[in-house]
Amino acid sequence: NLPGSLSACFTACMPSACCYPNQEEADPCINDTDRRSVDACNRYRPYCDVFYDSWLGSEQGELRNPPATIVTMCMIHVEEISNTTASIEASDEEERPSPSVEKKRLRAHATKTNGELREHHRKQQSISQQHYQSGIYQSNHGSRRNLWVPTPNKICEEHCKSARCCHAPTYVMDTVVSASGVYTNSTSDEYVMTNCQQQIGKNKELCKEYDKFCDIPSSA
Repeated sequence: NLPGSLSACFTACMPSACCYPNQEEADPCINDTDRRSVDACNRYRPYCDVFYDSWLGSEQGELRNPPATIVTMCMIHVEEISNTTASIEASDEEERPSPSVEKKRLRAHATKTNGELREHHRKQQSISQQHYQSGIYQSNHGSRRNLWVPTPNKICEEHCKSARCCHAPTYVMDTVVSASGVYTNSTSDEYVMTNCQQQIGKNKELCKEYDKFCDIPSSA
């Protein structure tokens, strides 16, 4: 909806100015070891980057040009996830016992006495409790992690969020278009995302870059 929705977006983003370190007029509200403040600021990102971490053409609706290093990193990240998933599925298929072996295992299990089953269950409970208590201790006494430093997965996710408009529909039924070109739902009055490839700067070429690593479903 940019640039038509610029005013509405700016009003919505004003509370998040304190999340950006380069905003001198706002007192910082982000604590990089506090989960609540990090999560609160992340709800505004990457959308409010348009104003507080801007780039040429951002306020006109042009997407951020993803650096080549980001594109490469995210493509590798997607490939690693795909390979891991394929490996797990292949491993599960190989380790699955044959029907005859499974029947024997079930018969052997059924012959255990109630006393053996209770003892096995008691041991498993003890082991689980030890792991649980160990985890609590490490959580309370371990070094505090900087939650504001994004992981590769988070970096790629944020870039893909801003590129969702690449595959948004060019026409949405039951919408009202304002004089400035903002689409809203005629029933709920909520803003509706529309396609950003049409006649906005370099978005058509930029969307191709995002498509290299973003799994964004197409909409008719």
